[in-house]
Amino acid sequence: MKNPRIMVFCQNNDYGKLDFYLAVDGTELYLFTTNYFSRNIFEKYRNGQRVEQLFENTSQIRQQKLKERILRMTRYVAEENLISLSNKPKKPIRKRLDDYEYEVA
Repeated sequence: MKNPRIMVFCQNNDYGKLDFYLAVDGTELYLFTTNYFSRNIFEKYRNGQRVEQLFENTSQIRQQKLKERILRMTRYVAEENLISLSNKPKKPIRKRLDDYEYEVA
């Protein structure tokens, strides 16, 4: 389950490009700026979208590539700022024991 408090949104800057941000608990982290402008993409992301909605596929190649880029940059920024993207705790790593209680042939 993805964390509901993490949203991705965009803002239109003065140069006709879109700046994408990651909002986590009221703090905004810059993701990237796109060179192209699409009204449809701007309308979709201006109010914010939850991260789990980005995993849904779309039939439009342009939007799918943008989603993949957003996910890639979101994972990178979350790793750099030590942000957990999911509510689940990580699985504990099981240590392998080489000591056997029985005789190995």
